[in-house]
Amino acid sequence: MSFSKILLTLSFIFTPLLFYGQSTSGTIKGAVVDSNGKPAAFTLAAIKETGKSTLTEADGTFKLEHPEGAYTLEVQMLDHEPILIKVQVKAGEITDVAQIKLIESDKHLKEVQIIGKSKAQEIKESSYNVNVVDLKTYANTTTDLNQILNRTSGIKVREEAGMGSNFNFTLNGFSGKQVKFFLDGVPMDNFGSSLTLNNIPANLAERIEVYKGVVPIWLGSDALGGAINVVTNQKVKSFADLSYSYGSFNTHRASLNSRFADSSGFMVNVNAFYNYSDNSYKTYVESADPITMKYGPEKSYKRFHDRYKSGTLQLEAGIVNKKFADKLLFGIIASGNNKEIQTGMNMQNVVGEAFTKSTSLMPTLKYKKDNLFIQGLSLSFYGSFNSTNSLNVDTSSRKYNWEGQIINSAMNTISGEIDEKTLFKFTDQNFLTTTNLSYKISERSSVGLTHTFNRFRRKGSDPIARFAIAFEDPNILRKHVLGAAYNYKSLNNRFTGTIFGKYFQQKVSTTDASGYDDNKVPVSKSKSYPGYGVAASYFLTSTLQIKASFEHAYRLPDELELMGNGITYKANMTIQPERSNNINLGFITNFKRGNHHIDFESGVIYRKAFDFIRPNASGGPTVTYMNEGEVTIKGIEGGFRYMYKSLFYITANGTYQDLRSTYKYFEDGAINFNRNDRIPNFPYLFGNSDIGVRFSDIFSKKDNISLNLGINYVNKFWLFWPKQGGRRGKFDIPGQFTQNIGVTYSFKNERYNISLECNNIGDVRVYDNFKLQKPGRAFYVKFRMQLHN
Repeated sequence: MSFSKILLTLSFIFTPLLFYGQSTSGTIKGAVVDSNGKPAAFTLAAIKETGKSTLTEADGTFKLEHPEGAYTLEVQMLDHEPILIKVQVKAGEITDVAQIKLIESDKHLKEVQIIGKSKAQEIKESSYNVNVVDLKTYANTTTDLNQILNRTSGIKVREEAGMGSNFNFTLNGFSGKQVKFFLDGVPMDNFGSSLTLNNIPANLAERIEVYKGVVPIWLGSDALGGAINVVTNQKVKSFADLSYSYGSFNTHRASLNSRFADSSGFMVNVNAFYNYSDNSYKTYVESADPITMKYGPEKSYKRFHDRYKSGTLQLEAGIVNKKFADKLLFGIIASGNNKEIQTGMNMQNVVGEAFTKSTSLMPTLKYKKDNLFIQGLSLSFYGSFNSTNSLNVDTSSRKYNWEGQIINSAMNTISGEIDEKTLFKFTDQNFLTTTNLSYKISERSSVGLTHTFNRFRRKGSDPIARFAIAFEDPNILRKHVLGAAYNYKSLNNRFTGTIFGKYFQQKVSTTDASGYDDNKVPVSKSKSYPGYGVAASYFLTSTLQIKASFEHAYRLPDELELMGNGITYKANMTIQPERSNNINLGFITNFKRGNHHIDFESGVIYRKAFDFIRPNASGGPTVTYMNEGEVTIKGIEGGFRYMYKSLFYITANGTYQDLRSTYKYFEDGAINFNRNDRIPNFPYLFGNSDIGVRFSDIFSKKDNISLNLGINYVNKFWLFWPKQGGRRGKFDIPGQFTQNIGVTYSFKNERYNISLECNNIGDVRVYDNFKLQKPGRAFYVKFRMQLHN
């Protein structure tokens, strides 16, 4: 069935629902000013009887949707008397309470009690298996988003080296491209290599949503095993957040996160960050003699060709809170990076001159409108066009050792430092649109439609290549993802459920230039696949919630897996999409006793995946992606958090995941002798813990000192198939137990912050992919300043 027919069918199914009955909700609107008549931004407006609440915008206005009936509207602001107003809400109508003027109080309120639940708590208690990471705890640290996620249950981030190195992201047994990343709900696939999770500092985002196994349709992607959504500050409020850090290995990080908003609705966002590091940490290597090729004793060497730098600038301008748009923003993102290459896939191949670099320019458009045309109908749209120019350089015939010395300077050879000499230049163009349409049928039910379109185009050249390369002619990949969902919530909010369907279509046009001649053969294919799922949750008590979800998911192969890169990755147009049946069971609970607060959550996962896509590097320096067959994943995870007031907290989580190869035969009929064996090079047992204590009013009022200790444990795991080789001949990635410590001093009500950190206190050897060594003990200092209206 064609994509247009699928879209038409879904339109017939869901369009009548948009006009079925009338919503039983109305809207309360108004404006709040303080005792001086100035707009009262971020003032609480709540329905006293139900607890449903909102905060006023920068211009003091607010809108609050609520079921029809007679209620009491309560408006609260620090140092002002609470205002109570009787309101009558009518279905489908707007109740305007006009301007509310606050009266300054003689008795200063110690705090305003926020009624209802935060956005993060609402997401966490949804029917999906989702973790929410609050980034406020990490805002003053030098950690990037990758390092923060590495402390979350079910997640293991494995980096090849220091800053800017390649990394492999594992979520509940799925890794790499099987897990999708989003920034404010927008897929990051087309953002380029400069804007990735290991480049984004913690204080540039508000929270991270980790969806495990089942991914909601509004994210609009073909994620197989989960999704990571990074959410930035969404409040309409002027602010500036500036930071700079310096540390070991000549590492620098600088960031600016700012917003200007005025009462007219005009808004400007300016975000920027810069990263640089020499990555000159010590590594321990048994280096081979270049003449005899015999390995000598293990020695420590300083990395000498691993410098990395990247920068990103994002500008946005537009309007908010208008009749025709709740948000309309035009923007542009400019980014670039430069990465020297120190080694290949192991520590023996030392590189002294090869490097890669890229630059990207991406205009963007964001639009959002609630109650579009009719009450309860909402639309959001995102569009972007990214043009990235990249260069891979490996033109030197010199050979280096770990001392940084040239040991062979043969000229006029075809061999570079890694493989054949290359000066590969290519341009990627990526056009992306995401559209979400939802309709609230009633307070208890809603429907949603989403569509994502992506068009990728690559064209490249290599003036020193011996043979034709695939990208001399444009290679194009098109992808559609369509989703539809129905959501239901019971009258007492104890039960929530979602049923959804997804449709994936992919078309690829490429060129086969795999032969050792100048012949190129056009190749194209087009396929489509259906997906579906369900998610539900139920509160057994007011504090104990159980969850269950299932999804039949697909992950379409991307441009690298299908078309290669013309150099080290070869094309494979026969590769099939990955598919998996994902089951999640779990529960969350919390206890509050006076100043003590405990949260606990646990979950069980089961995955039955087929046609796993993995890189096959056998037979030479090049890589071809292939389908693995059948993999079964079982796992259990859990975590808890204890907090005493805002003075002390401790968190801990642990994960066990068992990945097994379960298919009998290869595609060519050969027997899989590794059947039921654990998948190699995957950590299966790991855990994390964080302990923090805070002291207030130390040297002056509104200052504080925070101490934090982070602990990370990874059990040893096999590098190759466990069944292969004898016990003494097996290679393993050793177990790791590391600790990080930090102290932060904040003053002027956290306007100014100074942090000191020590990572890997014990200076233990830390390894990840294929025993590539990561940095040892490192020290950092960070300065951060926050400015608000």
